[in-house]
Amino acid sequence: MYKLQPNDWRGNPAQMIFDVTNSCWIPIDPDNTDYQAYLLWCEQGNTPLPAENT
Repeated sequence: MYKLQPNDWRGNPAQMIFDVTNSCWIPIDPDNTDYQAYLLWCEQGNTPLPAENT
């Protein structure tokens, strides 16, 4: 399970996704294997938890 992160205070998109299952941060980087796993998970019809408004 993954959780999206809110935009930063300037409105820039988040640069990380939180892996709830493993309690770790995944950088949004196409070369990162954890990010590739996240994309595959989404392609399989899964939906990450939404970002919380701050």
